[in-house]
Order: sequence, then C-alpha cells, then structure tokens
Amino acid sequence: MRLCFSRMTDLDLRQLRVFVAVAQERSFTHAAARLRLTQPAVSRTVASLERSMGVALLRRSTHECALTPAGQVLLAEARTLLESAGRAARLAQRAAAPSPQLIVAAKPDSDAGLLPAMLDRYQRDPGRPPAGLLFQDTHELAPAVRSGRADVALIVGPADCAGLDTDELWHEPRVVVLPAGHQLAGRDLVTMSDLGDEPVVRWPDVPGPLDRYYRGLDQGPDSQPGRPGPAAASLLEALRLAELGHGVTFLPRSVAARFQRPGLAVRPVAGLSGSTAVAAWRAGSRDPAVAAFVQAAFEVARSAAGPGPQDGQGGQGGTGRLR
Repeated sequence: MRLCFSRMTDLDLRQLRVFVAVAQERSFTHAAARLRLTQPAVSRTVASLERSMGVALLRRSTHECALTPAGQVLLAEARTLLESAGRAARLAQRAAAPSPQLIVAAKPDSDAGLLPAMLDRYQRDPGRPPAGLLFQDTHELAPAVRSGRADVALIVGPADCAGLDTDELWHEPRVVVLPAGHQLAGRDLVTMSDLGDEPVVRWPDVPGPLDRYYRGLDQGPDSQPGRPGPAAASLLEALRLAELGHGVTFLPRSVAARFQRPGLAVRPVAGLSGSTAVAAWRAGSRDPAVAAFVQAAFEVARSAAGPGPQDGQGGQGGTGRLR
C-alpha cells in the first residue's frame, strides 16, 4: 500500500521554537515577550508554519489560544526535535574544542562526599579526556545530559531519566533534621506519626514529584508526616530553617552527616523512603570516557559501602554510609 500526502514541508526550527512558545504560554503576547519579539512577528511566524504544513495548529480567541489535535501532536514532537537539534549543535561544538572534556553533572551537596574519589579514579589513565564539572539542581541534571551540556550525571533522588541509561551506585536511608532542642531529638527512632504536627520545609521551585520526595510525601497519603512549612531554595536555607525551629527537613543520611552542626539533631525515621543515587548518560552512548567514569563511580561507591555511623549519630562525611 502506498501512502500519499497532499502537502509536505521541511520544518523550520525557528518557526517551531515560536510555535512551542505560543503553545506553552497560550498567548501570542506572552510568547512574544518571552522570545523578545513583537506580537505581530510571532503571529506571522505561526501562520506561516500553518500554511506550510496545511493544517491548523491553534484555535485563536480574544483572550487566549488553544491547541488543535494537530497542534498537540506537533507540540510533543517539536519539543523532541528542538532538543535533538540543540544537542547536536552542542556536541559538535564540544567535539571541535581544542581540548575536549568529559562533562560530569552533579548537585554540589548530594554526592555523599564521593565525587573527588570518582574523579581521581577516572583520571588515573592519562589517555582519558579531562573531566569538567557542571553543577546543577537535582531536577536539572537529567535534562543537562539529554541536551548535550553534560556527558554523565550523578543523580540522587527521583528524576525523569527518559532517554537515558542509568546504573545504580548506592542506596541509603533518609533521616529527619530537627533543632537540637526539639522534643524528638532524644529519640533513637522517630516515626512518621511523631512528625504529624511538624512544619516540613517546602521546595516550591522544584517539580512536584521532587518536592513530595523532599517533604516525605512520596509514599502516598498515609505517609504524610506533617503540615506544609516554610519554603527553601537551597540546602543551606533548609538547614538554617531547621536550626531556628521553623521547620524540619528530610535528607539522605550521608548528606545530613556532612552538614551536621551543634544546632541540629539528626534522627532516623521509620517508614520514610530511602535515597537512591544513579549514574545517568545518554541512551546508547558508546563513548569510552563515559563508560570509564561510570565504572570508576561504581567502584568508588562499592568501596564506600559498609558499616557507617549509628542511626541518629552525626558523622564526619566520606565513606562508610552507603548501605
């Protein structure tokens, strides 16, 4: 059977970027402001795209615009296409650099203190490209790899790893961080019900699933440990809020141990989900440098596994906590 199409077109990436902005903003005016273009220019670009494709992509009204079924399909595909185009350009530019690097993305405070050892082990072979670092928040790590800004990432906590291959490096418990004088600070073990009236630090600037994980809400409504507390934009803010008695926060045990100080108490929590760390890289990659770093990361994490500080006790960081 032969399929015939009455109209074919070569998609213009510039037009697609404008269309995606309009679809996301649901407004030509807001899309124009986001793209730093005039509203008539945005309108003409979308109209030109519709003419070249021979389909209506948007339904216009006085107050907003809505996607047609064809527009919904194009939006999903356009995001993938634009991401692929951007990745291709970045990878080509990096390949042409005088001194290519292996770019490792990580959240600065979530590597359990193991990143230096991973980099050292990876770079023992002088024939490997040097490693460069890209520090990002947790929810930005997988996109950094997918976009080509990084070659491999260390991701701790839930993340959308679609389009990536992953290898688990370690799993560890999470703990609650309380003010040192809190009534629960003397407990050997805290339960979720013990925390029912506690304000829990919120993370409004991260995706919903990650915020729920940070707040201990990722195991369903029965696990809800407390009421919404103050907002934090960084780990240091969360720890300061806990120290001042404004809220409690949940952290992987290794992270809590690295940032332990006299004004804080750290206690294990029964029923709280744990923390998993993975190495993530673009699916199907055959880059030997990526393979070498992942192997080095796995070996360092494995050597760090073993008995660690007793639950509820602050540690000094480093190895021995990843069980």
